[in-house]
Amino acid sequence: MKRLIKWLLIIVVVGGGLWWFFLRGGGEANGSEILEPQIVSAERGDMRVVVEATGQVVANTSVEVKSKASGEILNLPYEEGDWVERGWLLVELDPDDERRNVERAQMSLRSAQARLNQSRAQLSLMESDAALTLTTSEANLRQARARFENAQAVYERRQGLFEEGVLSEEELQAAYTDFEVADVSYLNAQAAYEDAQNFPLNIDLRRQDLVLAEVTVRNASIEYEEALERMADTRIVAPATGVITDLQVEVGTIIASGISNVGGGTALMVISDLSRMFIEVQVDETDVGRVAVSQECEIIADAFPEQTLPGFVEWIAPQGTEESNITSFDVRVEIDRERLDPQILEEIGRRVAEDANPANSALSEWGLRPNMTARVEIIVADLED
Repeated sequence: MKRLIKWLLIIVVVGGGLWWFFLRGGGEANGSEILEPQIVSAERGDMRVVVEATGQVVANTSVEVKSKASGEILNLPYEEGDWVERGWLLVELDPDDERRNVERAQMSLRSAQARLNQSRAQLSLMESDAALTLTTSEANLRQARARFENAQAVYERRQGLFEEGVLSEEELQAAYTDFEVADVSYLNAQAAYEDAQNFPLNIDLRRQDLVLAEVTVRNASIEYEEALERMADTRIVAPATGVITDLQVEVGTIIASGISNVGGGTALMVISDLSRMFIEVQVDETDVGRVAVSQECEIIADAFPEQTLPGFVEWIAPQGTEESNITSFDVRVEIDRERLDPQILEEIGRRVAEDANPANSALSEWGLRPNMTARVEIIVADLED
């Protein structure tokens, strides 16, 4: 028992010596410094609470330009980075295909107009003849009936005389022939009178044919107008004022129409309005409750890390998006033109002017390009003193 206590004391003493050597003497021998606690006095100052997020620079608007017509590009006067205004000519296509479509549509329209004129003439003739035809057929029917009744009476009388032996068979046959002719004429007159009575129905049918002919002309006229529009669409003009930030075609490219093509047609270019610039970021749901529209922000673009641009929260998404069980909200921050430092603008302008890259004409006045990466600090609380 005494030996056990003795060994325990020896272990405690040796262990304590080693601890002292390595942490005090040994540490100093190795050149390490002992960190001493620092004591400072509490004092008043400013406190700022921010929500940090990283996103991409986006333009105010970006319009994808497509063509309503199809064909080969013959003229493309602008390059990526060029400034264009609404209505300026951007692209000229080979108009041959659309010119042939216009000719076909024009011939179809002429044919439809000819059929319409024919239907109108037939209807007008039928309407003018309707009353006269009915009166004439009615008079002809009365005359045919009188001739039929007279021929019938003559035949019956001569048949009696023939039976009495007073009249010859040739005379009886002649009376019968007259009777048959009168009967046929009477039947024809009845048919003509019935046809004349059906004239109003025939006129209604002819009027329906006229309506169909008018519809055909209208459809052909619309097709002709559309062909003319597609012909005009071979000259594609700028739909908006801005900078060409993405040019996707060149002279000689054969493009597909954005209207008639199932795939949506060929995208020609993107025109961006850089008069207003935004940074779109995603804020975690745990922080979005502290973010509000109009809150001031500080923006630092990776392209200009030494310069801070002022901004403000312009929009917060009403609904979040979930990804990997994490919900976040889209927040759009706009650069605040009123708080921009003139010296920063001057420095950025100098850099842009000195850069030989022609695409710099696509820069905004503060030097940002769409799709640049930028870090945003949204100031949710700024306490003074």
